Amino acid sequence: MKKFFGAFLIAGLLLQACPAMAGFGIAPTYIKNHGLFQGDTYEQTVYLLRSKNNEAGKVNITIQAPDVKDWGIDGRTEKIDFPAGSERLPILFKISAPANAKTGKYSGQVEFQLAVESGIAVGAAAELQLNVLSKSLKGRILIQTQENGEAWYINPGDSKRYYLGRPADALAIMSKLSLGVKHSYLAGRGTFPEEQSGRILLDVEDSGKAYYISPEDKKAYYLGRPSDAFAIMKKFGLGITNSDLNNINIGIQ
Repeated sequence: MKKFFGAFLIAGLLLQACPAMAGFGIAPTYIKNHGLFQGDTYEQTVYLLRSKNNEAGKVNITIQAPDVKDWGIDGRTEKIDFPAGSERLPILFKISAPANAKTGKYSGQVEFQLAVESGIAVGAAAELQLNVLSKSLKGRILIQTQENGEAWYINPGDSKRYYLGRPADALAIMSKLSLGVKHSYLAGRGTFPEEQSGRILLDVEDSGKAYYISPEDKKAYYLGRPSDAFAIMKKFGLGITNSDLNNINIGIQ
């Protein structure tokens, strides 16, 4: 049975209104992330909505999901106040996948209940859907094997994919996503630490020269010209299917 540890506050419950509490719901109506990398945290704010009501209430959250029964709930296992007269209650949730989480899909049921002072209560359940991806993809150059060989760079900084296009475009994008370092950090180093794996390092003391740190051997490869970027794409590109690639969010270029 799959499990991973994380922390989150709840959202995404499609609530059925009862006659005594009409106009009750939540937006958006889902908890879903199909591209959560191992070691990453996903955050989202949702809003619990109701028609104008002067009664204070308590929001109670219960997780009925065997595959995620060991998740931490960041202090929100206790009831949450829904103030009197309030029509909207923002709720922040966080999902943190540990570095050793098993890859694959996770699902379960989340129960949500709102009870007001008069004793009236309403509740419903929603499906929780997550897909954990291998952290080994971060920093890699992925090649679409089912298309025309389009190349994408998975930026370790935000875990999103960026289209590399032509060699000149690839060099521009990779340089844009670079991390500035001192020349002394780059000079004479054989291999780089794990935290730099897959990153583009920019020598801020040497005309802004860019280097790709390969996840395969942790060595630096110079990105001086478009042809260098093309050579890196060819040397380190990893094939991926469209369905797997579509699970990775696209970054704004």
